[in-house]
Amino acid sequence: MTAEEAKNIIAKGEGINIEFKSCPNEIGPSVYETVCSFLNRSGGYIFIGVDDDKEIVGVNKKNLESMKINFVHVVSDPTAFSPKAYVTPEDIEIDGKIIILVRVEESQYVHCYKHKYYDRNNEADTNVTDNPSLVASLFSRKDTLSYENRIVPMLELGDLDDATFDYCRKLVIARNDTHAWIKLTNEKLLKSCGLMAKDPVTGKVGLKMAALLLFGKDESIASFVPSYRFEAVYRNMNYTRFILNDVADSTRYDDRVTIRTNIIKAYDSLMNFVYKYLPEKFYLQDGSTQRGDLRANIFREIIANLCVHREYASNEAGFFEIFADRVRTCNATKFTSSLRTGAISIDELENYTKNPLLFKVFRELGWGEELGSGSRNIKKFAPFYYSKSVIEIINDERFIFSMTYKDAINDVQASAGSSNRTSSVKECEGIEDNRVNNCEDGASISNYNASSVKVDELTALSIGSALVSEFVSGISDKIALRMAEEIAAIYVAGPLTKMELREQLELTDEQIKIDLRELARAKLLEQRGKDRKYILSEMAQIKILSF
Repeated sequence: MTAEEAKNIIAKGEGINIEFKSCPNEIGPSVYETVCSFLNRSGGYIFIGVDDDKEIVGVNKKNLESMKINFVHVVSDPTAFSPKAYVTPEDIEIDGKIIILVRVEESQYVHCYKHKYYDRNNEADTNVTDNPSLVASLFSRKDTLSYENRIVPMLELGDLDDATFDYCRKLVIARNDTHAWIKLTNEKLLKSCGLMAKDPVTGKVGLKMAALLLFGKDESIASFVPSYRFEAVYRNMNYTRFILNDVADSTRYDDRVTIRTNIIKAYDSLMNFVYKYLPEKFYLQDGSTQRGDLRANIFREIIANLCVHREYASNEAGFFEIFADRVRTCNATKFTSSLRTGAISIDELENYTKNPLLFKVFRELGWGEELGSGSRNIKKFAPFYYSKSVIEIINDERFIFSMTYKDAINDVQASAGSSNRTSSVKECEGIEDNRVNNCEDGASISNYNASSVKVDELTALSIGSALVSEFVSGISDKIALRMAEEIAAIYVAGPLTKMELREQLELTDEQIKIDLRELARAKLLEQRGKDRKYILSEMAQIKILSF
């Protein structure tokens, strides 16, 4: 890597694939923890001789060779890394200073460092050893055989639902009366879709998990995948009011349907839920006098994505939620190199297919589109359905799709609470109007400053203390006060960088790094923009209004 390339990467700041370590004289254990995290996640760059503020401090030239040799010894030592890591450091001279670059490629195996498993969470290395679900997720990510492709032992044709096969044939006839499925038996239909294959272990032909998920009988689903379910929830309140989680709200949902049928039936059940609670709006198709169905055009894509791009190896349910001001889906996901993590735009979904076997069947049924047309349909029709609709997508441990509509009826239950409660809801709705951009701009969110109403520093500190007390646990009173001061500083001044916070509060590098990591993990702070400044999260902003 050239010095100019290194400087460009350093300028981006720390993130899920970039880590800075000062380490002027020797390489400490934290470097190896990051190596382990990068191996287990998606790889990345470690710059040794660069501090947290992106300043190039360099390493001691006298110790350079011994540092590189010791690094190679540790990563290749089976008592330190299991399995051994094959990583070679290189030195780069930048502006007269020497730094060490460690380029770590994603490994196909799960690694541990000194008998502990580490995973990357944003810009932090997390020890997940004592969390069984996170360790299981770590191993699942490394499994090269996707869940839908696995042969299900003991699963037979008799465990599949004949009525679902017949229903699929009727759907394809409506689209194409010469479709190949019409004359195929159930078994041949499964083979044509790649849902039957030879088990590489036993050598016997068996049915894949995708066959069970698509065509399984209800009792078969309950027997082979007992945790599988979709939850369709309607809440007659806006999303802002819901996440405030006020104990005064006696109704947390107004209708809820738990769906435990195969995903072909589940798709129909979820669409019926849409027709029940979302309005039909008048719309003429382009260049014609024929009326179109905006609801179907938009939500068939959203629900199809929920059904076929979900990680079914997870025990978590898939959620489809309707609020007075938005629709939101949430499901477990599996990280892939083809789709980056964090906030993404809808355009980035165009060439992304999570479960190709499931998606292939949905495409044949007319429920899924290829080459980005599904994403384009949502972008095209959403503004017609609600003129100020906003699309936000988060790809993290869970995949969250949210479409907010600004001209929807306001929270119809707000008047049921106190006058103060109604005022708070209206204030929150005002925030939403200021912080979002039109869906044509993708998933961008402006840096809303919660301190648009000026407050004194003591009030800001009280607010910070209340947030830390409620959302951060297991810390001393001294650290809690320090975190409260950090929140207060951002609340008063607006977005701040890590360096600005550290200098303003006169903290050490280690203190500010640990504090910001914990506050981000508690979802009180988040980083936005090219300069990666810290702002109050949406949850924190809304919670402040309820104080």
